[in-house]
Amino acid sequence: METEFEGEPLGRWVWAQRAGFAELDQEQQDLVLAIGIEEDQELAAARAAAAAKPKVSRTDRFAAGLAALAAFVEREGHARVPRPHKEGMSRWAPG
Repeated sequence: METEFEGEPLGRWVWAQRAGFAELDQEQQDLVLAIGIEEDQELAAARAAAAAKPKVSRTDRFAAGLAALAAFVEREGHARVPRPHKEGMSRWAPG
């Protein structure tokens, strides 16, 4: 059985509090500290690094996927791409 909080798995919520501890206000920090949730510096750093990555628009992702599919079809002669296949999208990213 999976415990959820507001439709989100509880483990994910706890992870978010540990990773985003610095963004919580003092009262929230005190509350989570009181039940044993502390800031995780590694999670916080990973979260900050992920947030710093440039965002790619849906249009750009579609164009990159279409280019990768075209390369696959050219090489393989069909568009029946296995679900786990990775084509190296960065090579085909629009410029």
